[in-house]
Amino acid sequence: HKNYSLISRWEIEEPASLNHLKTARAIEDSLTAGYTCIRDAGGLDAGFKFAVDQGVIKGPRLLTSVAIVSPNGGIGDRVAPSGHRNAFNDDPMHPNGVANGPAEIRALVRELVRVGADVIKFATTGGASSRAGHGPKDIAFGPDEVKALVEEAKSQEKYTMCHAVGGPGLRMCIEAGVGSVGHACYLAEDPDLAKIMADKNVFFTPTFEVYEFHSTISAPHIIERTKQLMQIHQESLHMAVTAGVKVS
Repeated sequence: HKNYSLISRWEIEEPASLNHLKTARAIEDSLTAGYTCIRDAGGLDAGFKFAVDQGVIKGPRLLTSVAIVSPNGGIGDRVAPSGHRNAFNDDPMHPNGVANGPAEIRALVRELVRVGADVIKFATTGGASSRAGHGPKDIAFGPDEVKALVEEAKSQEKYTMCHAVGGPGLRMCIEAGVGSVGHACYLAEDPDLAKIMADKNVFFTPTFEVYEFHSTISAPHIIERTKQLMQIHQESLHMAVTAGVKVS
């Protein structure tokens, strides 16, 4: 679960070209560290994958999702408190990840495939680092929207991965047949979900390192959220392993 684009989160403090070179260095460092395949969890355009494949830069095999699909106000709607929108929104290789309703979502999935996405990432909840008022258990998409996304991705022969921390949004993506769930910190609060994940062959990607990062240098509301979910995240991982869920 890697986010190379977060090397410079908002890309407003330095030229995009410098950020690209830093990202290339991080990709090379991943290979040096022993990783042979990396699935980027949103933000890396397919050009980096092409660069590795063509030998322009050294790196592990890359699987890109390009953007995080979410509704207005979701984690893919990357707007700073100042109102600044992430520079990706002006880049044709980075379609805006915001879509509302089944029709818009299907169209966005097709566009992401067109620009080179290997996997389709979407979000059904907020996260620890989301804006105040959109927390880890707050729902993002509705069932009809999630169903449309998963169906469209499958029709395009693409794997799906979902950001879901807890609450109804976590159950929604699992029941829809997502390929893998990232975070799933509050899985332990909905015990039968682990069995459903095992039965549907849904992978679980725990993200302890993310929360260790957020627990020290983030905004106060993010630090508080992180403290609340760390223990149950461990309990959820134990429950998943016991139920036979595959962990990535």
